[in-house]
Amino acid sequence: MKELKIDKSDYAKIVELIINHMESKHDVILGQFDAEFLLDDILNVIGPLIYNQGIDDVIKSVRNIGERLEEEIDARKIL
Repeated sequence: MKELKIDKSDYAKIVELIINHMESKHDVILGQFDAEFLLDDILNVIGPLIYNQGIDDVIKSVRNIGERLEEEIDARKIL
């Protein structure tokens, strides 16, 4: 599987969210490096699961579209 990439600005926003969340909810102060390290670990573990779920959802959608097209085309047959 190819490496998941996040836009730099989105990555920075997520890091800031992690820092703020850990401080406000858990009274843990994380530095920039620690928050980035945590985010990278989370992305490595959860990223592929979310990505694969998205792929599965697209496959289901494409199959549904194909079935609807097949029904529509079949309905146009001259009997």
